[in-house]
Amino acid sequence: MDGENNNEESNKSFAETEKWAEEILERARNRSEETFEMEDFLINENSPPEDKNLGEILVEEIQEHEEDSFRGSIVTLEDIEGKQAVTPLPREKGSKISKNDDFFPSVVKRTRNSVVEWAVVLVGAVGLALLIKAFLFQAYYIPSPSMNPTLLEGDRILVNKLSYNLHSVNRGDLVVFSAQEENGGEDDLIKRVIGLPGEFVTVGDGKIEINGGLLLEPYLPLQIEINPFATPINCVNRPEEISGCRVPGDHVFVMGDNRSNSRDSRFFGPVPIEDIEGRAFIRIWPLGDMKRL
Repeated sequence: MDGENNNEESNKSFAETEKWAEEILERARNRSEETFEMEDFLINENSPPEDKNLGEILVEEIQEHEEDSFRGSIVTLEDIEGKQAVTPLPREKGSKISKNDDFFPSVVKRTRNSVVEWAVVLVGAVGLALLIKAFLFQAYYIPSPSMNPTLLEGDRILVNKLSYNLHSVNRGDLVVFSAQEENGGEDDLIKRVIGLPGEFVTVGDGKIEINGGLLLEPYLPLQIEINPFATPINCVNRPEEISGCRVPGDHVFVMGDNRSNSRDSRFFGPVPIEDIEGRAFIRIWPLGDMKRL
């Protein structure tokens, strides 16, 4: 009896469960049908003209939504400063602007600009070179052997034109000066300063003497001997000074290092200091034998 009661109770419970499941499925079907009906109603209400399909409509709506969203995200100058933005003036119909003219000048224009730039550079360089040559430095060419062995033929030297604006002429300086010859010619010569203003220059025992004392000349070979010379022009010798030269004021006595082959103050007399153009301070050519003088 107990077994029969248990079977009846199990069958009853299974029937109730099956009924409950069917009710749930029924309610789900009803809800689905109501949802489909609502969607059909909405589609029919917003249906587009027949010449456009649903895909095109959706694309247009998405684009309009994106444009509205983008416009709404822009912050203008008017929003920040509270001022009305300035609208650009309309371009005239007849005006045409070429992008090539803005970014790529014409060949003629580029050529003209280049010519002007190079002309300015060249004029500036020439002007600077002339100023340097006139007031600072000048290069000179050695055309003769009169300064051997210190300077050889073909050497080039650089002369400082400011030296004697800063200090006096010193003994032993190599100076460039303008020599006035008797025949009217005018040459730039380079010689070494031997005697200063007021000094008496003469030769004794084959060596140069200054005011009776021996002049040491380390720039000359030891075996060189110098012949005595007669009193040249423009010297201010005393009565007892028969040979040699007493240098007048504001003059210097100059000689070439090649004493046996140099036309210098022994022939044309002392040189006015005002005729000295500058002091040679460096040999710049040949390049492999550059040295200070």
